Amino acid sequence: MIEVSATVVVVAALVTALATGLGATPFLFVARLTRSAVGVANALAAGFMIAASALLFYEGVGAHATLTVFGVIAGVLFVAFVSRLLAARPAAHFEALASADARKAMLLVFERAS
Repeated sequence: MIEVSATVVVVAALVTALATGLGATPFLFVARLTRSAVGVANALAAGFMIAASALLFYEGVGAHATLTVFGVIAGVLFVAFVSRLLAARPAAHFEALASADARKAMLLVFERAS
């Protein structure tokens, strides 16, 4: 296993955070996106997330297959639990979103926080 110092982890996290902020900069120059542009952006984001998940799974299986499978199962169960929890609250609000859109947004927030 590769030994990594805490400094390397902090720098990697900082670079990741800066890259996330950099990804939002086009919205400073565009007032409104068309539905097709949003669709393309969502497709690209989904593709990147699927690729990242597949690579993380591959790395995890290489390090410890049993723990990786346990982590995948735990993640699926957590997302299912939060989804049901939010579905039980039909009047959910998240800023300007309401109902189904708010539940989707909160599911993403809870999923990212885990």
